[in-house]
Amino acid sequence: MSSKSISVQLNPLMFIEFDEAFRQKQANLEIVLGFLCWPGSDHKVEDLKARYDYINRISNKLKIAPVEKSLLDKVIWPLRQAKASFVLSNYISTVSTCGFIAEMIVILLFNISSINVNTNALSLDDQKNMFGDSFENLGQSRRINVLYAFKILDTKMRSILLEIKNIRNRYMHFFSQDYESLKKDAKRIYEKTEEIVTLVIGQEIKDGKFVLNANLLRYIEKCEKESDG
Repeated sequence: MSSKSISVQLNPLMFIEFDEAFRQKQANLEIVLGFLCWPGSDHKVEDLKARYDYINRISNKLKIAPVEKSLLDKVIWPLRQAKASFVLSNYISTVSTCGFIAEMIVILLFNISSINVNTNALSLDDQKNMFGDSFENLGQSRRINVLYAFKILDTKMRSILLEIKNIRNRYMHFFSQDYESLKKDAKRIYEKTEEIVTLVIGQEIKDGKFVLNANLLRYIEKCEKESDG
């Protein structure tokens, strides 16, 4: 019976220089970057800087962010990691992280917005009766449509969120999706994600001061009172 040989990648998940069994070899910065970057990508410091410059040209919209733990943990630091992933040429991580951030932003918008039924705040039971489930348990497309129907999202914001969702879904749901446009799509989804975060937080400068989203400020004040209490 004939046999056929194929090439294999030996221990593809192992970082030999950090692995206890192979720690005789000293790990320097270039070796560490070689593990952190996408396999086969250029990983010298100047290569990382070039990718940073490439994405930073469409970035830097977000100048300030309120110090509130859930906002930092669910939106701001993940957005920074999405950018870092691009620098490391981990473009698929940029795409997936931006998809996550967009979902968190939509839920945050719902939480900070005043949606009332007969002058009463929308309860969990109201959400289930109106939407079929709690807002948080809805799919992203349905969440976006709900916020648009309640005029919490304008046409521009809805368009941005749908574009983020569509890019993310192409890479997260289909094994047949090739990576030919991955870098371009990662750049685009990062740009749109930073844009929606900026719109939600607010970055307008008035009389020399940043003007933030009033609903977000009320939400932060509420969180601070609850933590103090």
